[in-house]
Amino acid sequence: MSDIQRSIGRWAAQTFPESRIAGVLAHLNDEVRELNDVFAHEVKGMSPESALERIAEEAADVAILLYQLGSRCGFDLEQAVIDKMAINKARTWGKADSVTGVVHHSETTS
Repeated sequence: MSDIQRSIGRWAAQTFPESRIAGVLAHLNDEVRELNDVFAHEVKGMSPESALERIAEEAADVAILLYQLGSRCGFDLEQAVIDKMAINKARTWGKADSVTGVVHHSETTS
């Protein structure tokens, strides 16, 4: 487990001792919505530097909660990402959706 994950896990346990995994997930959903809102509304009209700062701030909130989830559940988030990327690299990917740009894998390897 990385130093940053251990540090966030300790901070969260001390700061939010009553927190439950369901609460972390609910908060994560809120932060992802906020990140989406930044892209959808806030960055219009901002300088590139200000927009990047806002995006980074909200992305950091998401990352903090993911590290917190890993600490609470007992998994190493960075190792989970490395393992999942190995799976993703072996997958076949479809075409981007013409509206959203979302691309899904076309075969399942898990």
